[in-house]
Amino acid sequence: MNDLPFAARMARNLIHVCRDGALATLDTSGHPHASHVATATMIDGAPLLLVSALAVHTQNMQRDARASLLFVSPDVDGDTNTRARVSLVGDVAPVDDVDAARMRFLRRHPDAAMYAGFADFGFWRFTPRSAHLVAGFGRITDLAADDLLAPAGMAAALASSDEGAVSHMNSDHADALKLMAEVLAEAPEGEWQSVGIDPLGIDMVRTGPGPQTSARVEYDEPVGDGMALRKALVALTKRARASLQTA
Repeated sequence: MNDLPFAARMARNLIHVCRDGALATLDTSGHPHASHVATATMIDGAPLLLVSALAVHTQNMQRDARASLLFVSPDVDGDTNTRARVSLVGDVAPVDDVDAARMRFLRRHPDAAMYAGFADFGFWRFTPRSAHLVAGFGRITDLAADDLLAPAGMAAALASSDEGAVSHMNSDHADALKLMAEVLAEAPEGEWQSVGIDPLGIDMVRTGPGPQTSARVEYDEPVGDGMALRKALVALTKRARASLQTA
């Protein structure tokens, strides 16, 4: 793919929209060990894992931080080989801010609350070094970490607004979330809630009966504080309404 910004946005979308992935760690013999893991994202967009110390992959990560993480588009229509996927190469480590990690992970996986507090479970951050995106047949792009993550300074500055912004959007602006998800992300109709914000975009899930569907919409420009975030969300809502009027 020649359009690097488009490829980077697609890779970020896969990381944020997918609720799980395939994690490859290195075992004691140096061979890769693949396992299924539930995922969320940190405020800068890095994948977030909740794993048990009893799991083989966790024991591998404790010995060797090198890992790979594969996300595949949940779209199951047509030839499976045409599904978009992104493979990350990077390093894993226990998170520094456990409270923030718990909040962000449980918003994506509320059922995990029953075991998130167990002594043998812990939150780990996957910090990508590079990524290999396959957007479809013959549409391949190699990406750097900077293509996937928000600037560290912006992420740190926005972290204090995360909980309040998500709560405010869900309690007062359900109509705006529905517009953003269904018009801008072209997601199925339903009731939508935000499960996370970051300097580059907003993540949402469809609630109610049936399988959970995720959607993500990115802002026109990165944001680094609560005021800029508010303006970006207003702009997205206006864009969605304008699209409806011209449809």
